[in-house]
Amino acid sequence: MPFASAIAILGTHGLSCTGGNPASCGRTRGGLLTCGQNVLVRFQEPEMLVNGIEIPSITCIGGF
Repeated sequence: MPFASAIAILGTHGLSCTGGNPASCGRTRGGLLTCGQNVLVRFQEPEMLVNGIEIPSITCIGGF
């Protein structure tokens, strides 16, 4: 998949991306708990095709 397409799809799900290779995409969701969701997207140069996706554990703070 082209890197730009992957970033656009993540954007439709509320994630914003920064950085180069890998790009770090994330969003924060709030409620009783505030949770951070992150995705790392790696691509192969010069074709700019995604060659790796890492989804670290969701981290949350707050609550009782």
